[in-house]
Amino acid sequence: MYTSPKPLPFLPEEGSIAYVPESDPFMQHARRVSETVARGCMWRVGSVFVRDGAVLAQAGNNEAITEQPIFCVRKAIGCKTGERYDLCALCRGPHAEATAVQRAKEQGVDLAGADAYLYGHWWCCKPCWTAMLDAGVSRVYLVEEATEKFEVLPQSRPNWHEVPKVCITGDHPEVGPLLRRGLLLAGIVEDPAGVAIAFDGDTVAINGTVHTIIDPYETVKALSCLLHDPLVARYAS
Repeated sequence: MYTSPKPLPFLPEEGSIAYVPESDPFMQHARRVSETVARGCMWRVGSVFVRDGAVLAQAGNNEAITEQPIFCVRKAIGCKTGERYDLCALCRGPHAEATAVQRAKEQGVDLAGADAYLYGHWWCCKPCWTAMLDAGVSRVYLVEEATEKFEVLPQSRPNWHEVPKVCITGDHPEVGPLLRRGLLLAGIVEDPAGVAIAFDGDTVAINGTVHTIIDPYETVKALSCLLHDPLVARYAS
């Protein structure tokens, strides 16, 4: 029986996590939702709520998000669940579990006693657990090897035609380390031939687009979005 090689960042006493093979029909349903509805550069998550063999509600994460971050700023900073969701569009946008719960509520669908099937992540955050428990859902099924699929390996876009690269010149004592950690977690490497990132005092430029550094966290958030287009244009198929 599969168990996660890493501790779950959050799991309430009232909730439980179990694992099913990817071939499970409801997990396949959740995967299709993640591939067709969910949005996001790194995490495309689909959730399906099931009771008595019937799908009651489904949703993908970030369905209406238009920002395009290339990595998660909260992950680079090391935020805990529930902290600083404002820094990352991928985290700030509606999560798949909570969105499905809200959708069911709006449609008058009772989720009490239903099970949640989640594809695209390896745990559920505190706000999502709160929404599910309030709706009477206490059991979540994840795909076997979810941790290895969605956390242990670097989070990166699935359609890079080669490893994305950046060339960083200069530095900033606060922004530099956070930026490098975010890039590392996203599988983006430093290389002289990569997309140019140039620090100069209190400014940083990406391919000539200059950003003034005022707040380090907000600056890393901006850089994560500014990097999206040039990296995708050069390295994505």
